[in-house]
Amino acid sequence: MLSEYTKYNSENENAALYYHMVYQRHSRNAHPELFGDSSWHSSFYKRLSEGEERLKHKGILDKNLNPTDLAYQTLPIETLADMLKKLREESIKMADKKEESDRKILELETRYRNLQSMERYKMVNEIANEFSLLGVDENWIALLISTNLVEQAIRMKLERLGIQIKAEEGKSPNFKDLIDTLGNALKEKENRALEALIKPKQLYDIRSKIDHAGFKMKVTQEQAQAIFVLVKNIIDDLRL
Repeated sequence: MLSEYTKYNSENENAALYYHMVYQRHSRNAHPELFGDSSWHSSFYKRLSEGEERLKHKGILDKNLNPTDLAYQTLPIETLADMLKKLREESIKMADKKEESDRKILELETRYRNLQSMERYKMVNEIANEFSLLGVDENWIALLISTNLVEQAIRMKLERLGIQIKAEEGKSPNFKDLIDTLGNALKEKENRALEALIKPKQLYDIRSKIDHAGFKMKVTQEQAQAIFVLVKNIIDDLRL
């Protein structure tokens, strides 16, 4: 029994009052199928509805079924303590469920990002699969692409500086001409040299080795990742 006041009320009233003080929101959210249809005629629903109507008539519940001040005034200290204990237990349960829900959301977000990444590199995967007979894979392709990007970045930097690539007379500019022109341009226009630990020429040598070695050169994911980082450092150092 909840108190001297409520012990003279029906069990339905006592149950309804306890329910609305402790369990209402959690229970309705957890089991909407039990509360969404007012025409539902289970024993539980009928008893709860009867208790609610009587408590509203007495002013213990308001029209929205929230406990009023009168509801708390009727409860002794031991009953309030018991309710606080129940509320704490319910709060812990809800916190555990939220933690589990947050974990599942994080897992779904990770899977989504992975799928996005896979879609982004779909062409690379298709190339590797289509020409696997040549001995190439995603790592080999990634390394080749990364080293090629250095030349593109250098050409873009020179173009933005308004510098023409110098070459020996009668010859098309090669990578050495590109590097020499870049070095002179940075010194002249920005009064600096590249600070990256590895020089573009070294990456060009790696690219040439890949091209000439072909399928005989095996590339690990760690090697491809390392070259990618080096390329990024050089391109960042160009300050495009």
